[in-house]
Amino acid sequence: ASKGTDWQVNMNEYETNASWSSMDAALDAAGDYHICAHRGGVGLVYVTNASGAWVETSIDAGAAQIGANCRIRTDPNGKLHVVYWDAINSVYRYASDISGAWVLDVPDSKTASYGTAQMSVRADGRVDIVYPSSSFRHATNGAGSWAVQTVDPAPNSGRWPSVTRDAQGALHSVYLVPDSGSSDQGKLYYANTTSGAWTVELLDGAGNIRVSRTSIAMDADGKVHMTYTRSEHSYYATDKFGKWSIVQLGQSYSPWIQGMDRANDLAVTADGAVHFIAQHGWGSKYYGRYIYGNGVDDNCDGE
Repeated sequence: ASKGTDWQVNMNEYETNASWSSMDAALDAAGDYHICAHRGGVGLVYVTNASGAWVETSIDAGAAQIGANCRIRTDPNGKLHVVYWDAINSVYRYASDISGAWVLDVPDSKTASYGTAQMSVRADGRVDIVYPSSSFRHATNGAGSWAVQTVDPAPNSGRWPSVTRDAQGALHSVYLVPDSGSSDQGKLYYANTTSGAWTVELLDGAGNIRVSRTSIAMDADGKVHMTYTRSEHSYYATDKFGKWSIVQLGQSYSPWIQGMDRANDLAVTADGAVHFIAQHGWGSKYYGRYIYGNGVDDNCDGE
């Protein structure tokens, strides 16, 4: 939906009696949906309506402990790429259908930390994956075979990561470095490869903060925009004006509902407008909050 028009909600349901969790979705150029999900008792499954009807197939049904926290992306050729957690071997796995069938791989066999891996897909279908391990790591098949490097050597760094690629091919990532162990308490960092190698800088270290749900995007001028949840509030950061600017977006109306105010995803349109969706709740009810530029569209009516 766009600013100044009413939101349109299209119910396009796929019904199943299976228990799903950790779902993610991507939309292709034809407007078809591609969904990955961790299906209870089965593993990782894929669902699409590309044929005109909903069809579910297995990607990795090796065990019920495989498939959590999956992320799915499409490339310019319409091929699919999925990264997900393997709880049996404590590694992140990668699957693609570039060959016409799902092919499974393990980009990094080193034992990783449970969390979420994120992925950026290149125009040629090669991928860059960032994920938490004993340090924050980056795996890519950009040269053909998998190559792994450290983004940030800080212990247990890389929680709640997001990653994107700019027009020049440089990667940009935001992530949490915990104060201890695998806690969500810590400091928020930003890393990029604009110089060729990963460089890291502290973005938000305002005390002992709890960070989650990061998202990052680039605008047409190569400026960085990101949202994240800090201590149960939605925050927005950008370097658009030559230095980092961080502002809180949205409000929590009383302490007992602070946990409902969470930024979830971010996009920047060609005209430079920033859009993100956040979750806000009152008691047991949740409301979508759509942010456009500098304004807040509380009821998602485009006004």
